[in-house]
Amino acid sequence: MEACVICKEGTMGEDVSILTEKGAASINLASRQRGHADIADEGDTVHKKCRRKFNHPKYIQAERAADQHQNETKKILRSENIFNFQEQCIFCGLPAKFIKRKRGADVHPVLTMEFQEKVLESCTNRNDEWGHTVKGRISYVNDLHAADAVYHQTCSVNFRTGKNIPSVYSPIPSKERRLRGRPCATQQEDAFSKTCAFLANNDNEQVTVMDLTKKMAEFCDEPYTRNNTKKKLQTHFGSDILITEINGLPDVVTFCYSAKSILYDFYKRPQSSSDKESIIKAAARFILSDIKSIQASTTLYPSLSEIESLSSQISYVPDSLQLLLSNIFLQNSKDLKIASIGQAIMQTSRPRALLAPIQISLGIQLHQQFACRFLLDTLNSLGFSASYSEIKRFQSNAAVEQGQSKINLDTNSSLQFVADNVDHNSCTVDGHGTFHGMGIIGSFTPGSKFNRVIPRNDLSKESILEAGTIDVLFYKRPQAKEQHFIKLREMDVDDDFWFADLLCNVLWPLRTPRISWSGFMQMFRSGQYPGKSSTVFFPMIDLPPSDMTCIFSTLHFVCKEALKYEKTPVITFDQPLYWKARQIIFDEADDSILKSVILRLGGFHLEMSFLGAIGHIMSGSGLQEVLETVFAPNAVGHMVSGKAVSRAIRGHNLVSSGLNAILLARIFELDLPSTSITAELNLSSSESRTDNGEPSESLNHQGVPEVAIQIESEDDLSGRTIDPLLDKACSLYDSLLSGETKLEELAGDEIFDRILSKLEEEKKSLETKRTAKLWLQYLDMVHLLMKFIEAERTGNWKLHQKTISMMLPYLAAAGHNLYLKSAYLYLSDMQQLESKYPEIYAFFEAGHHVIRRSDRFWAGLSSDIVIEQVLMRSMKTSGGLTRGRGMTELQRVQWLLSSPACAEINYAMQTLTGVDYHTSDQHKESGKARQSRDDRDAFIVLKHVMERNPFDGNEELRSIETGIVADQKVNVDRSKEIGLEIVNSLPDQSISGYSFKRSKQAVTLNSKGAVKVDDDHMHVDPQLLFQRLITVSRMVYPDISVLFAYELSTHPSSLFDSNGLPRVAQKSTLANAIWSMGDCDGSTSNSSREFEYVIDGGSLIYKLPWEQKASFGRIVDCYSSYVLKKFGRATIVFDGYPDGPSTKDITHLRRSKGIVGRKVVLSPLSTFNSKKEVFLSNLENKKQFVSLLGTSLQQKGCNVVYASEDADVSIVTTALDRSVLGPVAVIGEDTDLLVLLIHLFDSNCHNDVVFYSDRQGKDHKVWDIHKTSMLLQDNICQILPLVHAITGCDTTSRVFSIGKSQALKKFIATHYLQECASVFSCDESNTTKECIASAGEKIICNLLSGMENESLDQLRYRKFVTKTLSCNNSIQVHELPPTSAATYFHCLRTYHQVQTWKGKMLDPLQYGWGEQDGKLFPIKTNVPPAPNDLLSIVRCKCKKGCDTKRCTCRRHGVSCSVGCSECRGVNCENSAFGIEENGEET
Repeated sequence: MEACVICKEGTMGEDVSILTEKGAASINLASRQRGHADIADEGDTVHKKCRRKFNHPKYIQAERAADQHQNETKKILRSENIFNFQEQCIFCGLPAKFIKRKRGADVHPVLTMEFQEKVLESCTNRNDEWGHTVKGRISYVNDLHAADAVYHQTCSVNFRTGKNIPSVYSPIPSKERRLRGRPCATQQEDAFSKTCAFLANNDNEQVTVMDLTKKMAEFCDEPYTRNNTKKKLQTHFGSDILITEINGLPDVVTFCYSAKSILYDFYKRPQSSSDKESIIKAAARFILSDIKSIQASTTLYPSLSEIESLSSQISYVPDSLQLLLSNIFLQNSKDLKIASIGQAIMQTSRPRALLAPIQISLGIQLHQQFACRFLLDTLNSLGFSASYSEIKRFQSNAAVEQGQSKINLDTNSSLQFVADNVDHNSCTVDGHGTFHGMGIIGSFTPGSKFNRVIPRNDLSKESILEAGTIDVLFYKRPQAKEQHFIKLREMDVDDDFWFADLLCNVLWPLRTPRISWSGFMQMFRSGQYPGKSSTVFFPMIDLPPSDMTCIFSTLHFVCKEALKYEKTPVITFDQPLYWKARQIIFDEADDSILKSVILRLGGFHLEMSFLGAIGHIMSGSGLQEVLETVFAPNAVGHMVSGKAVSRAIRGHNLVSSGLNAILLARIFELDLPSTSITAELNLSSSESRTDNGEPSESLNHQGVPEVAIQIESEDDLSGRTIDPLLDKACSLYDSLLSGETKLEELAGDEIFDRILSKLEEEKKSLETKRTAKLWLQYLDMVHLLMKFIEAERTGNWKLHQKTISMMLPYLAAAGHNLYLKSAYLYLSDMQQLESKYPEIYAFFEAGHHVIRRSDRFWAGLSSDIVIEQVLMRSMKTSGGLTRGRGMTELQRVQWLLSSPACAEINYAMQTLTGVDYHTSDQHKESGKARQSRDDRDAFIVLKHVMERNPFDGNEELRSIETGIVADQKVNVDRSKEIGLEIVNSLPDQSISGYSFKRSKQAVTLNSKGAVKVDDDHMHVDPQLLFQRLITVSRMVYPDISVLFAYELSTHPSSLFDSNGLPRVAQKSTLANAIWSMGDCDGSTSNSSREFEYVIDGGSLIYKLPWEQKASFGRIVDCYSSYVLKKFGRATIVFDGYPDGPSTKDITHLRRSKGIVGRKVVLSPLSTFNSKKEVFLSNLENKKQFVSLLGTSLQQKGCNVVYASEDADVSIVTTALDRSVLGPVAVIGEDTDLLVLLIHLFDSNCHNDVVFYSDRQGKDHKVWDIHKTSMLLQDNICQILPLVHAITGCDTTSRVFSIGKSQALKKFIATHYLQECASVFSCDESNTTKECIASAGEKIICNLLSGMENESLDQLRYRKFVTKTLSCNNSIQVHELPPTSAATYFHCLRTYHQVQTWKGKMLDPLQYGWGEQDGKLFPIKTNVPPAPNDLLSIVRCKCKKGCDTKRCTCRRHGVSCSVGCSECRGVNCENSAFGIEENGEET
């Protein structure tokens, strides 16, 4: 026999109830209000009488002995007299008892209405206190005769004649005479009258007798008692009211209208009233009566089952209202609208008595999603939602409920915690209003819903804070213990799906578009997994997260929470916090509770560090430039540093696809899909060809090539001959897409072993080629990155450990020392997990070490990214904590602890409405639009990489972008071997005492561009270095203007690109500027006269395409035929190719990208089997071909001239010499030729000379040199080479923000500039380098709008100040003028080029050039980037997290960067880390 849960007695034969979920919640709420624990569960038995008494507020208050009202059972005597018209005089209020015919001598009854009207008239005339009192008494009853009122005749006479109350009836007693009886209660009567009026006007409110008593107290000092008020109400209203208990609330007063009374009023309506209006009013009264009869609880908020169930929502609405709305709404699916609008009507009619489920749920949903009070108040005023204050009340109650309750966990569920730093407004103006604390979340797998019923109480601030407080425990570090690295075990992990990665690698470009790696894996990978996880928020600790006390308190809190669920505490930190937490745990006593904590290193932040290591190892290799073909330059900077994770992974996959395609083409002799470049190239008005005829790329304003990539269609690809192995692999992929085959069924197919064997064989053959080895190493790093992501996504614990162990060498080689040490220790701890904590090891083996936010196999996430996505992003996005809510302790507790309940109600509303707010189940990379975008970008990358093929067989290590060959110190192609040496040296070393030496790390290709600081090299972005130097200098230098004599960057950014090469000039703009000045057209003379032709041989070589498999004899015959057919017996001038270094070396290097074709022994019968550009990139091949072509042309009767070096001067002098005898046409495409022709043309001795390109186009121009020289006049013609050279040509840099057109106009208009330019025309013996540099600096300063006698260093500072005051964006260092030091060498190179054009051969090593590895390179400057004392403080050497002022970066107010020697600016306590908007890895 079951017992009652309240009285604990038997229930046999008694009236009992079986508790539902909501009933149990109400009893538990009453128990907690009494200060006891929960006593009831769903399904328990309880006496109905015990339940009523237990839940009754009166008994709860009595038991708690707090805020009690007067005892209901105690009979309370009246404390005030009630006016009795039959026994008291209506004037004086004293007794005037009238019994039948016996009455006092002075007592009379009121018999007529005329008497009453005269009394009221006297009240108005008197207008005093006595008059107001009498008038109030009459107003109370309206009819004195009907009330049997009596009065004293003496009082009546005195009142009507304006006198006072007779002394005999005066209410003020005297000592001599005291009247008997109680004084009149006129004030009480007035107050009761007003209270009755209030009740009538607020019939829709749930008003109790006690409420009315309190209301009466507002009108008088001594209101009626509760019992007396109840009796007075029953007397006053009679049967029109009902006083009963509703929802545990005693004595609720409700007006009740029966159907009989409503119909009676309808039939008794005035005849003048409208039937339609009367019917509507009667129906409204029926519905209102039904609404008032609803007994709904306002002590509990609706449960989730009530919210998401449409039937429950419909049943909440009375049948009469449902009937009305169902006849108004005619559509089929109208139930939800009936429930919604019906509840809105009910809530509006009884705002205090009801708590409509849809109204409160909609408010909670909108508040969680948008956190907009304006939105809620607007909807509430329209009657569609609960009020903002009600939503805040729910949040408070949900927070307290969450803080006092436990999560429902079973023995098969795992629990882990994640903690990370939380920042808000860290950069406010005054430093106040910021928050920097520790955020904590918990995750349990498999998850469950927050399905508790929330009570609706009035809570104080203290009770809310009490539910969300974490005890802060001060940390006093004990005696430090010595720690040593231990040797890691070798891990052998079976990768059962290695063939899936291989299949993805060989598919493209055989299948286009194709699904990317992540989308492929999500579509086809399947397996067992623990299920979807759930997360809960815990209170934040308002201390700096790096503070040892904060970490110590966090660890104790986690232990306390885990103990509640009898679980082993597992917590994840990022690297800085992990390092300190591990130190705390290690130093604790053996019996400390913290010794049971299992500490994990955040996988997402480790992934970021590894991405940064890849970027560092590949710096200077050309990878960044490859990525910039698809991504914005600023984005690429974040990608290679490891901060833009999602973009970085996509970029590396694109590059990896291109490299794998080239390898497959080599192995299987595969014809890759052709990519063609479409660009508008004009051969006269624009510089479409270089000095030797090579095509140049048209640049937009950002310096990005404007090209249109045309890709062959899939039909074109299908016609290609494909190796059977690849064809079989593509067929298997097609069967996967069609669903005919599952991925697991392909595991034993030998096709993959054969393809892999060929790939490994090819890679092995390339290992001796250093450039190829570097890029093969890059492919290995990208593959390792993908395997780590696979381990996280699938929850593969062994693969997780294996991939981290494989990352260690690369982290070591890149100098990511903090993550190397932490990851090493993390692995050593996890390898001991099986013996120390077998139950946790079993959980991790089952995939519980990751958190799944989606219910599918390929959905695992590193625990540290989950806190970024769930807590950090929720805080900072719409509806989050930082979006107008505030960050006080109360607001934090309310938002954090109520979030689970709000989220579940949000999901319940989505279930109810069918409107889901979530992403698609399809992977974002599987959509057709994304596939097309990835395919297009992959082709762009492939084209770029093919032109700079790293697998070309070159033995040297070079950058595929600049072609610069590495020196002997560079060993980055051995990064894995170098890193393994470092990792293998760690065992038995002291953890705290071990120091990593930079000399043992890999030396990258970018080492030449590094800044040397304290005998160390710092690799840092030029713009980043500039910003840091400027920021720090304000604290060190009182006058920072002196710093602008330094570049404040790694190189002169206004003269050189970030890759170290000179800025490329747009030479064609000078020709366009001259053409626009006047008539230069020579097309009329070209058509009417016979010309002798002088042809630029370099341009001619690149004019015609070469046929594959054709003999070189046939190729040169094509050239000869072309020249004879179009120009006759012309003169062709070829470039010379000296064996020594040349000033054109840097230009040739840029154009060839460092690719040097194999040397071929050339003969007319030998066959051409290569690409023309690759063949001609070898100077020996080019010499042989020019010689063969020249011989052929000479045999056909053409004149051939071989220049000693560059052919420009030879072409011009040859043409002008021939023009003495007759008109000459110069055929070429280089602006240098146009400039020299104008400069050297003399109308007195030269006939007509025209210059044009033989390439016809829309803007084809024919230059008349005579007209052009007359247009410019002699003074400008003489200095035109200087104008061209100082603003940028093949051997000089373009100065940023100085255009050729702008410069030409200034030279024409300014005599001062012409005088300065004359220095560059002087012979070497007539000038000095100082004069050249001084004149050149004045020219550049003037072109940059400098003031007279202002140096470039001063102009740099002035420009900086001006931009600082006017620019909203950050100032770019390349926008500032070059320093005087950098300009000095630029001017020397300009002078050397001008003299070369004049035919004077000077030693380039004396004029701004330096020799390196047998080639000439421009000298950039002879001063360091900044003073040494400033360089030494812009980076730190911290080894322990950068969380104190000992960090030089933190001390000077800047974030750590990639230039820092230890932390590399990745996730130390001073790094400026921000999660991406999507917050995902892939």
